[in-house]
Amino acid sequence: MAAINFYLKDPKSKDETLIYLYYHYNDRRFKYSTGEHIKSNQWNAQNQRVKKNYTSASDLNNYLDKVEEAIQRIYRLAQTNDIEITNDYLKNSLNSVFNKDKIVNIEFFDVLDQYIQLKTGKLSFNYLRRVNTLKNHLIQFEKKKKFKISFENIDLRFYDLFSDYLLKDLKQLNNTIGGNIALL
Repeated sequence: MAAINFYLKDPKSKDETLIYLYYHYNDRRFKYSTGEHIKSNQWNAQNQRVKKNYTSASDLNNYLDKVEEAIQRIYRLAQTNDIEITNDYLKNSLNSVFNKDKIVNIEFFDVLDQYIQLKTGKLSFNYLRRVNTLKNHLIQFEKKKKFKISFENIDLRFYDLFSDYLLKDLKQLNNTIGGNIALL
């Protein structure tokens, strides 16, 4: 059973101190900085929330509720999809939910390869063949159109260019193009 707690980094400090999330799961402990600071006299240690008389109490408590909901959702999603749950996985997932790091270092094709690897043996052969075919189309599209595919630039412009490529260069029909876009 997973347990969620919020504690102050230094509960005896006279100055503002960080609020940490502690998440206990599978006999492990995960510690995560919420990035929020508060003075210890404005913190209710029993409720693990900001005291109601603090100026921004409702905003900060709502944020802590969202962090709590996010960690629970991330954990359930990982369990459902048979993803190995590690502290690094939880940290990266929370950071992406709350935009604490940009995902610029993660390459699109690396994630796609990881997805294929994780799903091999769990999904049908035909589905994985379609994903691999789509991957090959994307690689050829990237080379021919000189369009670097990344998470940041998969947008309406990409949609138009890729659809045009599938239609004119690969002579695909509208239903096939729609299937490729839906798969992507």
